[in-house]
Amino acid sequence: MKHVKPRDYQKIAVKACLQNLEANKDTVLQSPTGSGKTLMIALVVSHYIEKGCQVLILAHRKEIIDHIARQLRDFLGQSVGIISPD
Repeated sequence: MKHVKPRDYQKIAVKACLQNLEANKDTVLQSPTGSGKTLMIALVVSHYIEKGCQVLILAHRKEIIDHIARQLRDFLGQSVGIISPD
């Protein structure tokens, strides 16, 4: 995994997401443009991959999925699968 140092607000958001997910609560990560949402998603995903889990990410636009998949490949150093009708 690439070494990336998240900012304090990203650490807080990731911690809150993980706590809610562990408590089986519906969870949404919402943050302004340029705030590093993809990094925060990668941190949450890496937490579950390290636990041996599989992760499904859904988005309404192919461009978003392509961007997240590219970043996850770089961040995790692992292959990422995409299922798409295109």
